[in-house]
Amino acid sequence: MELNPKKLKRIEAVLPNSDFKTVEDFVNHSVELLLFAEENRDKFNKMLGPD
Repeated sequence: MELNPKKLKRIEAVLPNSDFKTVEDFVNHSVELLLFAEENRDKFNKMLGPD
């Protein structure tokens, strides 16, 4: 997988202050968060209430 160079630069800029010390760890955690959000979309929408 390739990352957009601008996004990679942004990730590398936050790593020194992050709990994730490598780009791979950061991306893996990000993917897990997105998967959790997608898998629980209905629950999140219910918590937010009607539009």
